[in-house]
Amino acid sequence: MALSDLVARLLSRPARRVVDAPVRSLVDQALETREVPSAAEISRLRAQLDDRTRDLDALSARVDGLAELVSTLEQENRDLRAEVARAHVPTEPCAVEACTSAASDGAFCSVHEAAWRGGELDGHVGPDGHVRHGDALLRVQTALAGQPVVVTGKKRLTVKVAGKRVSFRAVT
Repeated sequence: MALSDLVARLLSRPARRVVDAPVRSLVDQALETREVPSAAEISRLRAQLDDRTRDLDALSARVDGLAELVSTLEQENRDLRAEVARAHVPTEPCAVEACTSAASDGAFCSVHEAAWRGGELDGHVGPDGHVRHGDALLRVQTALAGQPVVVTGKKRLTVKVAGKRVSFRAVT
């Protein structure tokens, strides 16, 4: 480096300080006018962005864990449903013609079973062998309990249980 360069450099430093402050002020004003963020604001925004990125990474990891749990539970559900389907024993339909429910223990679904036990199921021999026909109460053999019954006639009654004519006696 030449001596003249060194002297020029030494002399220009104080001049740079004098010119540097107004130039910086002008640049800052121009940046503010155009709403350009300062270096400090950019640093703060970068820090916030880094924080949000860490939050998103943590949430993503939790979502991945939950997705794996849901997948496991869905597979267990499918396995259990398959096991139930294999163990399901088909049941007979309820003996009441219009009913679409499956029979529980005996010939009736739970609703008709309760009505039958209470002697209120028309068209079937009650558990005690009673059969209702209008206001009349008839009695057949208790061994015929639960069987479908048809009573015909007005003065001279005929009782058929499971399609066969049976003997009966009037209770009332």
